[in-house]
Amino acid sequence: MIRLDLSTITIGDIGAAVTVLIASIALVVAYKRYSTFIRESRLSFAKSLYRDYLKLAFDHQKFASPSYPKENPTYKEIQESPVEFERYCHYVSLMLFAAEEILEINKESISWHNTWYNQFKNHALYFESEHFNPSDWSKGIVDLCNDSISAYHEGGSE
Repeated sequence: MIRLDLSTITIGDIGAAVTVLIASIALVVAYKRYSTFIRESRLSFAKSLYRDYLKLAFDHQKFASPSYPKENPTYKEIQESPVEFERYCHYVSLMLFAAEEILEINKESISWHNTWYNQFKNHALYFESEHFNPSDWSKGIVDLCNDSISAYHEGGSE
């Protein structure tokens, strides 16, 4: 058993203990603020990517849904022009990057998952082509691409 002799404790000792306690609390508060700042920065960046993606979708509507109509997908037309196809590949890369960022921040969000799943179906023909490199993307994104390819082939024409 440890015995504490209170008669040997000085005001300086109490001051030092209080200083350590306050410094520890300040460190915890600073870490929480920093963590919140990092999360909010990533969220802001992800939303900015999504806005850029949507702007591109409106500006280049041909790129937004090239796997449809199923009878005559515009993907074939895009592929015929090397310049146009390169632009489309960049478009898809931005879409995938935005999806990866948003889904990483909102891991539990079913609505974001469904949003990207539906967007990815529009690009099923690209995802199953030799031009798509799954090793460039996270497992979650690749799984979502594969699910959207299956859904595209199982669904009716749109």
